[in-house]
This record gives sequence, structure tokens and C-alpha cells, in this order.
Amino acid sequence: MLDIKISCSFAYITDFAVFVCEQLLKTADSSTSDVSGLHAKLDRKRNVDCHNASVQEKFHVRFHDSIDDLSSHVKNFIAQQEQFSASLCNSFGQSVGHVQFFIISFLLYGVGELLSAFILHVGRWHLTTKKIT
Repeated sequence: MLDIKISCSFAYITDFAVFVCEQLLKTADSSTSDVSGLHAKLDRKRNVDCHNASVQEKFHVRFHDSIDDLSSHVKNFIAQQEQFSASLCNSFGQSVGHVQFFIISFLLYGVGELLSAFILHVGRWHLTTKKIT
């Protein structure tokens, strides 16, 4: 009878040990799956961050080039306006009074300077915001 009790107890303990082992294996599998999912998520995040940095850099370069191009166009515009002013002076030199010529020249020069200042302001603003981010 003692042998039967020992056998039953051993069988019960063995069944319980198997049950506990199965639970531990399920927990380990679940944890491994969770860790794999987290690694995959981190890899995707790194790829997105790398892509975003690349796009930002390309945008910065294109924006800087556009500002430089726009600044060049403004300088050309100012030169053209100065030539136009000189042409006006030569064409209307004697008929237009010196005061009127001065006003026209000042206005044309002022438009160019305002455009130039605006372009410089936009460029500085962009460089400032680029440093912040």
C-alpha cells in the first residue's frame, strides 16, 4: 500500500512538474516573441529616423540653393534698376529736374534693397531654425 501511495505521489509530483514546466516554456516563448517584436519595432524606427534625416538634409540643401539663387536674382534686379535709373538720367537728363530724378532713383533702389533684405532675413531665419532642430 505504501508503494501505491508513493507511486501516486510520484505521479502527481511528476504531472505537476510537467505542468509547471509547460507554463514556464509558454512564458519564455511569449517573452521571446515580445522581445523580437520590440527589436523589429526599433529597427523600423531607426529606418524611419534615418530616412527623415536624409529628407531634411536634402530639403536644407535645396532651400539654401534656392535662397542663394533668389539672392542672385535680386542682385541682378538691383543692377538692372540702377542701369534703368542711369538710362532715365541720360534720356531725360535735362527735362527732368534733379529732384524728380533723385526721387525715382531712390524709389527704384529702395525696392531692390527691400527685396534683398527680405531674402537675407528668410535665409537667416532658415539657418536659425535649422540649428534649433
